[in-house]
Amino acid sequence: MMEKWMDKFQKNTLLLGKEYFDRGRVFELEETDGIYTASVVERQRREVRITGYGNPETCRMYCTCPHAKSGSYCKHMAAVMYAIEEFEEQKEKYAWEDGQMQKAGTAESYTYFDKVKIKESLHLPIDSVRKGKALLAANKITLERIDTSYYEGWDELLGIIEGLVESDKTSFPVRIVFARDRVVSADCCCGMYARNFYRYYTQMDNCEHIAALMHLLSEYLEKNPIGDATDVWGNEIIRLFQKNRANQTISDVMGNDESIVLKPRLVEKDGRLIVSFKIGQKKLLLIKDLFEFEENVRNSAMGTYGTNMQLNHRPENFTPQGRLWIEFIGSLVREESELGNRIIESGAFTRKSLVKRNEMRLFGWRLDRFFEIASGESVLYEAREGGIKKKCELTCRQGNPKITMMIRKNHLDKGKIFHGISVECDVPFLFYGVHTLLKRIFYTRWTRIS
Repeated sequence: MMEKWMDKFQKNTLLLGKEYFDRGRVFELEETDGIYTASVVERQRREVRITGYGNPETCRMYCTCPHAKSGSYCKHMAAVMYAIEEFEEQKEKYAWEDGQMQKAGTAESYTYFDKVKIKESLHLPIDSVRKGKALLAANKITLERIDTSYYEGWDELLGIIEGLVESDKTSFPVRIVFARDRVVSADCCCGMYARNFYRYYTQMDNCEHIAALMHLLSEYLEKNPIGDATDVWGNEIIRLFQKNRANQTISDVMGNDESIVLKPRLVEKDGRLIVSFKIGQKKLLLIKDLFEFEENVRNSAMGTYGTNMQLNHRPENFTPQGRLWIEFIGSLVREESELGNRIIESGAFTRKSLVKRNEMRLFGWRLDRFFEIASGESVLYEAREGGIKKKCELTCRQGNPKITMMIRKNHLDKGKIFHGISVECDVPFLFYGVHTLLKRIFYTRWTRIS
């Protein structure tokens, strides 16, 4: 197989793929029903899928890179093929060692699912078992799928087996879901249960099709030990560890180039000040979810903006000014999350309707900190009022507001009698922080009032 799959690749592509494999750039290699999936990490993450590995004529390779989309065999495919070869070699080696140990009587192969207890939990009548074996002998039922997974409401690993029953006039599915030592559910679409609704739920153990499928399951578990006692939370920890490991590798490959820019954008609407952010290197795009952005930074993960701009969120990849904005966004997200939890606990809102995830209001300490960070750069600004939008760039500075006050004698009549005074005062609109006030000098700059 080795030489035949290599014939599909150009020599230089094979060398690059071998280099990726040798440097440990292939991650999360998994095999399900003969289909291999893996991630190849360079400056970007590429997803690869290989089908029909054991047969050169039917072997098909897929990759998300542009080179593969043009119909060519790419270096990422080659790297995964090298990884599959090593995986298969190790599997054969361990299978041989296990066989030798069992022959010597020193160990038994590990089995998680107990086929005997699973079968006993159905309480199958002898007549149903006999009819089920007759169906198998006549090739009236075939095994379609067997797999393991974690299902909602279950912490333990469950298995599922599905078969197809062929009758004279029609065909229909049959399925068993099982835990380590018992059947969780058994479903058959044969006519007997379609005619009797209540029987469907109470007497599935009498069905010869389920009895036949159970026999197939016992045979499969005898030859193919699957699953282990890792619960759903343990599996999640393993998945997150592998994901974070891949993210860290991407960060190491890319290095700390400090090229990613974060740029704030202010919007003034209905007397409120709202901030959102743009991100990028040469081209800047809007961050549509600040909560997701903060999580990506925490995990040094890859993120996609627009249709094809991918960035690694390792903090060291951002400019020094960008790292200040990262700290600011993190504080906003944590405060919004805590506020959201309190409101949801009161029953006032649902989480979905509570907050816009791409923008945050500025007030109190937020306004103070925003001014401190933004003092060294210009800020994109947009005013929305009465359906009219006005845009410009603002800069920040310290100063005192200009207040105009006019005091006049109040003339109620043409006489010389003093009736009092009238006062007219023009005070600019102010946004309140904790220690400072900020006022906008229209479309030119912001002034901080201590």
